[in-house]
Amino acid sequence: MELRVKPLGIITILALIGIAVGIAWAVSNNLGKQQIANEIRPDEGIGGEILFATSKTKKDWLDEQSELFNQQYADKKVKVVIEYGETRDSYQDIINGKKNVALWGPSSTAWIGALGNYWQTNKGKQLFDTAKPEEYKIYLKTPMVLLTTKDKVPHLRPLLAANGKTWDNLHDLSTGKIPCPWGKFKYSYADPINAGSGFMMLSMLITDFTSKHPEIKGTDAVVNSKAFAEHMKGLNTSYVYDEPAFKGSTDLLKSFLADPSKYDFILTYESNALKESLKNPQLAVIYPNPTATTDMSIVAFTGAEWLSPEQKKGAKLFMQFLSEKKATEAGVKTAFRTANPVPGVSLNPELKKVAAQGFQESFTASELPSYEPVNQAAANWRQMMKPSPAVAALIKAKDEKEVKK
Repeated sequence: MELRVKPLGIITILALIGIAVGIAWAVSNNLGKQQIANEIRPDEGIGGEILFATSKTKKDWLDEQSELFNQQYADKKVKVVIEYGETRDSYQDIINGKKNVALWGPSSTAWIGALGNYWQTNKGKQLFDTAKPEEYKIYLKTPMVLLTTKDKVPHLRPLLAANGKTWDNLHDLSTGKIPCPWGKFKYSYADPINAGSGFMMLSMLITDFTSKHPEIKGTDAVVNSKAFAEHMKGLNTSYVYDEPAFKGSTDLLKSFLADPSKYDFILTYESNALKESLKNPQLAVIYPNPTATTDMSIVAFTGAEWLSPEQKKGAKLFMQFLSEKKATEAGVKTAFRTANPVPGVSLNPELKKVAAQGFQESFTASELPSYEPVNQAAANWRQMMKPSPAVAALIKAKDEKEVKK
């Protein structure tokens, strides 16, 4: 018997073949994504408390998202618990085994590299794998800016936004070589031992100085050089090292907002400056040229022996939850930029509202040094400073607390 295929049948067969080919192509091109999805399916093998240590900069976004996540997966008995604090403190807690952290969101990606290197060197194994997107991801970002007032910005911006001259001109302002029309110049940034923003300040200064002094071989040599110490001494001539600066980024910002006359500018995150400038038209910002970008990154400790397989899956599931468009939109609403382009999601509309106050849609970012030389510079910085009696008492109290730990 002869088998005859009608024209419609031929079309149907060809369509089926096309669909099969398409499915094969899709499978081959999305295998990695499917493996991730299968690994962290919320319907099995997930549960427990997920301790997340992170810096305070992310609080508004993460409070909301963790609550939504906990509600959505309440039936799986998985719960994200967030502890906010300074990155250096959480770093020390992790390496000393003080807290059973599952997720970590430090103030800079440099800290992730430092922790990864420490763990590999001292434990002989990986604590996490930054090559895997389900274990490490940068979600949002914000550049560092100088927050000042509209009456002072006409004098300061030409100096501090000058391409490649920001820190040279700051040095000359601090030492009095460049005078200010209002009299004595004074500025502040958070203590780099205690705060991520201060750590970023040192990172920018080291990068700038190293690029201008090639005769000093590399950042490690720079931070311990006499030339850099003299440079820092000049920069800190008019630096205000008060209690808010010692306590950290949030306290310094609050101090400036309460009384802008205390400092001619402070270094802070664009996200903080934007939220305040939308409320106060007398504030203004200057972008150092180049500036540093703080990336809102999170890493899951999949190599941690203190976590159960269920907790590790729960940690990765929360990271996946934060990757969704709704979560990114919520992050932008807290005045952060997206780390990568997301269709229909951008901070630009908010930046345009305060463009007259100096906010920019684009900026120039610099490559920053690794953790080790900046950490050494922070230690040198603390030894160099001459704190007030009140700050000296705070330093002593904190040092005694660390010894007791």
